[in-house]
Amino acid sequence: MFNLRLICEGPTDQAVLEAVLSAHLNSTDFRITRLQPDESLYAGDAGPHGGGWKGVRGWCQSVQAAGGLEAIGALQPDVNLLVIHVDADIVLDHEHDAARPCPPPESNILAAEEIVKNWLGLERLPENVLLWVPAMATEAWLLRAIFPDLPESRSCRADPPPPACVECMEDPAAALEGKKPKFVRRKGKDLRKIPAAYRDAHNDLAGAWENLVDRKSTRLNSSHTVISYAVFC
Repeated sequence: MFNLRLICEGPTDQAVLEAVLSAHLNSTDFRITRLQPDESLYAGDAGPHGGGWKGVRGWCQSVQAAGGLEAIGALQPDVNLLVIHVDADIVLDHEHDAARPCPPPESNILAAEEIVKNWLGLERLPENVLLWVPAMATEAWLLRAIFPDLPESRSCRADPPPPACVECMEDPAAALEGKKPKFVRRKGKDLRKIPAAYRDAHNDLAGAWENLVDRKSTRLNSSHTVISYAVFC
């Protein structure tokens, strides 16, 4: 069984990863153990580091403080892959101020990678550690997979790229509002994700994998950001 451990911004990201992983492996014979946010969710809380990208940062910084991934037991002998996820939109945050011109989306992905490696205190990742950095957020994948005919879903991979394209959209979740199936809902000024809807989209996301992936760059045994390079929505 393929054994994967996951550090991510939230449970909806895990739901998307489960779908694309089952399609990539052409199998459901794998196990994902989410280390961050803690799977127990502390009765609704996201655990000691919190949720979102700041939770991922807190977890990574705890790794650095402890002396590395092995020191905290994140890389056990039976672990095939440790995936660390953040959305590329972290480059837009004032704490990082690392945004690059987009398109192309690769430059922002690479900038986000460097931020994560700095959190970890590593210049190079172990071979069984993978960074997953969707551009600019996981919801861009939903737009391309579930709503491929929308103008907002046009890919930057087109030649030439359209003036507006999904990988460069700063808030793709906002483009999901009002769509059916319903992945987000408005609560006051906030847009909330609906975890059950992400899980229900498993088969549709897995079925769209062939249309999203660049097979030339797909591999799961590398220190590179394979899933984000492989999938430019």
